[in-house]
Amino acid sequence: MTTDQNVKTRYENNRKGSRVVTATDAAGTGFGGNRIVIDDPVSALEADSEVARAQSIEWWKGTASTRLNNPKEDAIIVVHQRLHVEDLTGYILANETGWEHLVLPMRYDPALRKTTSLGFQDPRKVEGELMAPERLDDATVREMEDRLGKYHTNAQLQQNPSSREGSIFKVKDWQFYHVPPEQMAADMEEIVWSWDCTFKDGTGTDFVAGHCIGRKGANKYLLARVCERMGFSATKTRILNEHARSPFTRKTIAVLIEDKANGPAVLDALEDDVPGLTPISPQGGKVARANAVQPQHEAGNFFLPSPTLKGCEWVNDFVDLFARFPGVKNDDDVDAWTQGVNWYTTRENFKRPSVAPYTGGGRTFN
Repeated sequence: MTTDQNVKTRYENNRKGSRVVTATDAAGTGFGGNRIVIDDPVSALEADSEVARAQSIEWWKGTASTRLNNPKEDAIIVVHQRLHVEDLTGYILANETGWEHLVLPMRYDPALRKTTSLGFQDPRKVEGELMAPERLDDATVREMEDRLGKYHTNAQLQQNPSSREGSIFKVKDWQFYHVPPEQMAADMEEIVWSWDCTFKDGTGTDFVAGHCIGRKGANKYLLARVCERMGFSATKTRILNEHARSPFTRKTIAVLIEDKANGPAVLDALEDDVPGLTPISPQGGKVARANAVQPQHEAGNFFLPSPTLKGCEWVNDFVDLFARFPGVKNDDDVDAWTQGVNWYTTRENFKRPSVAPYTGGGRTFN
C-alpha cells in the first residue's frame, strides 16, 4: 500500500492499482475503473420513493454505466437486495442486454434458477429448501417471513419483488363484501363454477383451481375457491362435492372446465353427473385473457370476500398473486377466474350438453 493514499474511501498500491468508494448521490468522481461494483443503490427507507429510484437509475445511466476503462473487457457488478420491482436491477433487466442475472432466494424456487457463463447453478433441488439452514433454520426464517409480510418476503428474501399496485389487476380496484359467502350467494342472479385442471398430481406440478363465481348485474363475486395439487380421481371427486354444495347449487347454471390437461378426461367422467358441464377452449394466451377482463376489474366490478371473514384469510395472498401476474409461477387462480368471467361475457355455446333437451311449447331448448 502507498503511504499517501490509504483512507477508507480511497486505497492505492505501488502497482498503480486503486479503489475509490463513492455514493450514488455524490458528485461524479472523474475516475474510471476495471471493475465497478454497485451495492444497494437505493436504501430500504427510499425503496418506495419513485423519486429516489428514478435518481438512482439516472445516476446509473448518466454516470456509472460509462466509467469502465475498457468496456470490451472490464465488468460492472450490481449487488442488490431487491426492494422494489422498479429498482435499478429491475430497470437493467427490463431495458438492457448482456447481463448475467444470479438469484439466490432464501427458499429455493426452480422458476428463479439461473445458470451463469461459468456453469454455476443453485445446487438445491427441492422447492422451498433453505439457502443456509445451518445459519438460518426453518423456524427462524418463518419468523422473518411473518415479520416482513408477503410483499417484503418476496422482494428481500426471495429476490422476486412484485408491484405493490399490480400490473394488469391493480390492488386498489378489488372490491370486497362483508357477509359470509353462503349468505352472499342468495343475492346472485346466477352462478358458475370455473375449473382449471392440471396434467398430473405431484409436488412440482400446477394446481387445480376452481372458482365459484356469482353474477349480480355487471358485478362478479368470488363465492368459493379451491386451489390444490390433485390428480385425476381427486379432481373428479372435488368437482362433484363442490357442485353439490347447497348454498350455490340452486343458482349454478354452468360448470366450466378447461378442455386441456386433465380436462377432457374429467369432462368425460362427469358428463352424466353434473348438469351444465361445459368444456372451454381458451382463446389467446393467459395475458390476453387477463387483459380481456381487466376493464371490468378497473371499473370495480370484481368482488372478493373480506379477508376478515372466517375462513377467508387466503384473500390477501390471492390479491398479491393477481398483482404479481404475469410474473408468477402458479397462475392457476388467474386462469380459473378469467375463464369464468370471460364466459359470462361471451356465453360460449355448450359443446357437449350433459342433459337431454327439453321440448315444450313447440320449441326446443338445450
